[in-house]
Amino acid sequence: MGNYGYGKRNKRGERFVQFCLQNNLKIANTLFRKPRKLRWTWLSPDGYTRNEIDFIATNKPNIIENCSVINSVHHPSDHRMVRITINIERRYLPRKNFSTTARKQIDYEIYTAEINKFIEPDTITSVQNYYDIIEKTILQSAERLVRSALCKIVFSINFDQVCTIKL
Repeated sequence: MGNYGYGKRNKRGERFVQFCLQNNLKIANTLFRKPRKLRWTWLSPDGYTRNEIDFIATNKPNIIENCSVINSVHHPSDHRMVRITINIERRYLPRKNFSTTARKQIDYEIYTAEINKFIEPDTITSVQNYYDIIEKTILQSAERLVRSALCKIVFSINFDQVCTIKL
């Protein structure tokens, strides 16, 4: 809760403040000093009573630059819209440099020959068994050619082509 509110709180207002305190939320409307005529968000049916009953609660009040009530929008409601301006700073993470030498060092002819050694289509009975054998063969071939740290790269290379060739 900030220092700048409008009017007195009723039971619902107290419950809202307690909710914000329990959940570590700040009420953005009360963080900024504004004239009374720019704070109210609800006009009662009598046309004279005005209250601030619409709020924006946030757990990151430091990114809010301003909070205001929009006067100029004419819509059939007794409420006025609340708007906040936020500043989101983009944090640029450094791009990771991946070594491409591992891909260049792989001899794909040896890799496919290694795969062909393991697959014997005559002994396979079902499609699922065939898929399991293809997957196991690709992983074993990749482990033999490249260290285990690069197996993910090898597995993603030409997987569809190998499956198409064997099927």
